Amino acid sequence: MERRLTVPDWLGFSWWWLLAATVLSSLFRPHLAPLSYLLSGSLFLWSLVQPAWLRSVYPVSRAVYWYLAAYSVIALLNIFDFFHGPAVLLADSWIGTTLMLAGASCYIAGTCYFAGEWRQFVHDSQGYELPMSYLWAMFFSVYYFQYKLHDLREDQRIRAERMSS
Repeated sequence: MERRLTVPDWLGFSWWWLLAATVLSSLFRPHLAPLSYLLSGSLFLWSLVQPAWLRSVYPVSRAVYWYLAAYSVIALLNIFDFFHGPAVLLADSWIGTTLMLAGASCYIAGTCYFAGEWRQFVHDSQGYELPMSYLWAMFFSVYYFQYKLHDLREDQRIRAERMSS
């Protein structure tokens, strides 16, 4: 059964807000560490909200699981880092290096799955190709996906206005 894509208002905000949170996080880091961690944590959580939303409207999507795996590995890496120190991580430890490679691989896989599944869902539900660059998705993932969500939300708004008039 075909589903019509509807991006909710709360998900369709401009990507500039994410960029502002990142900049504020960097600015507050030296002075107000708790606020900085809150802002960076928000960005981290938002990078899970996006694929979780896709999973909710497109049940075959697996991207959120790849992101969860990546963040789980990153958590293990931080635990390892806490007990052994960052100097051990790259130079002397095969465990740290393996965790870094596993986390990066899961994140890259999650980004590729998210971009591909999203394009497929838009094609199936809207009947058109969503232009999406895997290169932009790799370098600016959470921002790029938010940019695309905002565009889809604006397209929906414009279509709704045309239908009502």
